[in-house]
Amino acid sequence: SAHPIQIYAPLLKYVFFEKGSAEIPKRYHMFTSPQEANKFTLDSAHGGTYTTYYHILNIIGYRLRNHPTSKLTIVGCNDNNTMRTSPEELREGLSKQRATVVYNYLKDIWQIPETQLKLLYRNLPERPSNPKDSLGILENRRVELQCDDWEISKPLNSFKGYFFKKDMEEFTAWPVLSIYLIQFPFNSI
Repeated sequence: SAHPIQIYAPLLKYVFFEKGSAEIPKRYHMFTSPQEANKFTLDSAHGGTYTTYYHILNIIGYRLRNHPTSKLTIVGCNDNNTMRTSPEELREGLSKQRATVVYNYLKDIWQIPETQLKLLYRNLPERPSNPKDSLGILENRRVELQCDDWEISKPLNSFKGYFFKKDMEEFTAWPVLSIYLIQFPFNSI
């Protein structure tokens, strides 16, 4: 017999930057015009963990556009040169520049009104990753997208379909379980 299933991909609401840079890295899916953004749907962000993550600004922009009373706080951060290995991170205004480039993308490309966006910046994030670990230092070079509205922050429904009982034993062993939230059943009919 068939079992209905939905799989949700949680959103990592950070944009990570290269050392000393305020340019959004090329790995993120970025549009160059509002016309391109108008063609985006949440289905465009399906295709796996990285595909979904690298569309984070488009997912947030799409949802903000559809929920005009929601507000987003954009917080620019840097690694604060905590291990004395990245003096570029102490460049004056770097955190503000990072936040501003994300702010401008949402304002100019997604046409989100400035009344929905708030810009903040600081050195280390309020809840920094381990500043004594090389990966933690990299993670602190980020812009955080903060929103209390569930409609903006909720996981992306990345799959809806059916699995058959004979497939269920194999399915429960898939590593995807550690990445995605899974809901059985999605239809209570």
